[in-house]
Amino acid sequence: AQCLIEIAREYGVAGPLYGISDYWHAKRLSVFGEGVRLLPVFVNRVDELYFWITNLSWFDDERIVYRFIVIDGLDRKTITGLYGEPVSRHRCAGMEIWWYGDDSPIRHEPARLREFARVIGIPYETGNRGEGTR
Repeated sequence: AQCLIEIAREYGVAGPLYGISDYWHAKRLSVFGEGVRLLPVFVNRVDELYFWITNLSWFDDERIVYRFIVIDGLDRKTITGLYGEPVSRHRCAGMEIWWYGDDSPIRHEPARLREFARVIGIPYETGNRGEGTR
């Protein structure tokens, strides 16, 4: 995920990087990519969390800016319809990255994550406030 860090530096972004992706990219990059946290979403419903062995507390902050999308495995037309065209597109470690930056329209509401955890009965603690936020 070093190439993601380099893309972020090009745009003056430091600290943890938050983005969205399909489940498999989210697992691989969130576990092995230091400073990268990807919220897994459904392939055709990218505005909904795909929960499977996901640390919800990483995403429990309304100030998080989801600056990029790993587009591989997601529906490009749906993404463009929801979030518009990215500021830039990059190839990174064999993946296509759509960079939206600080003005990214991508949002996920932490209250929905907390309610989801409560409904399915999973233990839940709030995340570290301020990481990767504006």
